[in-house]
Amino acid sequence: MGRAVTLALIDYEPINLNRIDVSADQGTIYLSGDVETREQKERAEQIARRVKGVQLVINKLQVQP
Repeated sequence: MGRAVTLALIDYEPINLNRIDVSADQGTIYLSGDVETREQKERAEQIARRVKGVQLVINKLQVQP
């Protein structure tokens, strides 16, 4: 499931995936790392929530311009 979230995030170009870690555990997705804006942080969470099988998203992304 973590791979499916990563693939979904690839389509959202403003996010630098080299700075984001995605992990999964029994329907829970954990996002950590850095993004450049608050909008990117919120959008990453929205994208992760839409992936089939995701029950909960823990968004620990930090905004680091």
